[in-house]
Amino acid sequence: MRKEEPLEASGSGPSQGRPRALERDQTRHGGVVTQRWATFALHTRGSAASAPPVDPAGQSEWFDVEAVEVVVGAPAPLFVPGARLNRHHQVRSLASGGEWAALIDPACVGGAAAHLGLLDEAHSSADDEARGLRDAWRDNPFRVSLIMACKHGARFWDRRPEERTFDHLAAPRRGARAAACLDRAIRQLHRVPSPGVGEWDCFVYFEMLPTEVAHLREYLHDHREAGQRASLQRRVDLWLVKRSAAD
Repeated sequence: MRKEEPLEASGSGPSQGRPRALERDQTRHGGVVTQRWATFALHTRGSAASAPPVDPAGQSEWFDVEAVEVVVGAPAPLFVPGARLNRHHQVRSLASGGEWAALIDPACVGGAAAHLGLLDEAHSSADDEARGLRDAWRDNPFRVSLIMACKHGARFWDRRPEERTFDHLAAPRRGARAAACLDRAIRQLHRVPSPGVGEWDCFVYFEMLPTEVAHLREYLHDHREAGQRASLQRRVDLWLVKRSAAD
């Protein structure tokens, strides 16, 4: 099988280099590349809980970790109930040929553990679908969020992009026929710039009404064998409660 081109590193560490494997997920307008990404920063008890720098193009959300479930592989020591998680998502533009280091250098806030995920739009809810769901939920203040932190084996990333699916993570390709429960939840698949380098290679974010939790759990349970075929080596689920701006 043909392998994707490796990153062209301009320095050392995961925050350097140009993520060529993810260029197909970018939007280009007149030589300018637009990239959507999110930083997931986990604050355990005793760590500072200050928010990341204000960015007018971004949005920051805070969650309380209510439960942690180790589904596949080893647990994550910093993923514990009672921790606070910050999800800071941004849209950045960059002239073609520019330096990517500024885009993919997530700051650790207050000593927290931070992880970056570039939005894979092909396996995420469309913006208009997400807006429609949030409009439908406007009169219901209760939300359940889930973040699945995942790690796959090299065999998964060696596949051609068109042969690689994320159905086992409840993130089918946009436009494909999907279970009804997936249409009732907002999902965003975030992939790290360099799969295989760090502790995780993707994060899947869900937002839903409490009545949909059992349906999503059933879907994920039914697709465990698909996860084995996809060389899923590690998956830790964080069930979250979203904090309001007044908290």
